[in-house]
Amino acid sequence: DEALSIATACEGAHGLSDEAIAKIYGNLAEARLQLEQWEEAVHAAEKAMEFDPCFVKAYVRKAKALYSMDRLDEASQALVDATDVLPGNKEVLALQEEYRVASLARSGKEATLTELHALCARFSALVKRKGTASEVSAILKQMPTLLQALKMVDDPQAPGQRAYQSTANHDAQVFLRLSTGGFAQLAPLIRPSAKHELLSAALEAIAAALRDCPTNQLAFDKYVGQLVPILRNREAMPLDVLKAATKVLGATSHRASARRVMHDPDTADGLMHVLSFPDSSSQRLHISIIAALDDMKDVNTIANLLSVPDACDVFWREAHSRNREVMWPSRSLIARAMTSAPCRKRLKLLERTKRLFGLLE
Repeated sequence: DEALSIATACEGAHGLSDEAIAKIYGNLAEARLQLEQWEEAVHAAEKAMEFDPCFVKAYVRKAKALYSMDRLDEASQALVDATDVLPGNKEVLALQEEYRVASLARSGKEATLTELHALCARFSALVKRKGTASEVSAILKQMPTLLQALKMVDDPQAPGQRAYQSTANHDAQVFLRLSTGGFAQLAPLIRPSAKHELLSAALEAIAAALRDCPTNQLAFDKYVGQLVPILRNREAMPLDVLKAATKVLGATSHRASARRVMHDPDTADGLMHVLSFPDSSSQRLHISIIAALDDMKDVNTIANLLSVPDACDVFWREAHSRNREVMWPSRSLIARAMTSAPCRKRLKLLERTKRLFGLLE
């Protein structure tokens, strides 16, 4: 309200440049958006464009207001006008993608999006009326399948032949983010005190939504820290919950927020517990986590993980994997660990050497 009153007071000011007046109207449009006064927001944005036709934020705010009134075609046109003014603007391109997916979902032409739209509507309704954990879990468990797609790829096991491989359904991922308010509706479910079935289902849905989707990973970035108490509470958490949490961590492993979690000594036990289980699936948890650890080039993080009992066995095992995606990062990680005396001790080199000589005798 205070911002609105200040912007309104400045509206009739004299002696200001056109650019300054445009910014005042732009701020007024933003204030109207925050108050959900859509028509007034459109009017203020259009006034801003009159004074400065190159003020991209005015086009964006007009588009947001029109979208909120379900005037999707007009909102899309406002973004087209914005790209004419400033091609390649990231905010404009992101909104165009969101509105395209929203339009596709509303059209009913895409079966997956239509089904996901119905699920998200039911999920939102359950959250509002505080539905039971089993009801919410039942909906969340259906989401990962809809967030995946199949594509034809060359079969590495049979040269010259093609096979289906699971991949991310980008449109469905974007739609889930939009439908949950940028994951704001899902974030409260990520807590150690939640029922394990509900927690696992929520984490699996989020992991599927983040897979190979940079815009979703950016939106979820502020919630990554909520994985810490889950991984720290290894003794009380079932393996499926820890695995799901590690999937989310792996999906965002290149981001600083996820790397801070991996660097935390208190999460090492939960993380290594998950990695200690061999995994031969096509979407191995080990690949993204170990590749991220290698890319961090931080000996202290490696030392934290190696302090967990039997953690060295995991890295030695992966260093001998047939899967090159995890073999080379594992070997690089071990080589880096060799440069640190504490890490060398935790790698149990002496014991392994004795075992090797025992086999050769």
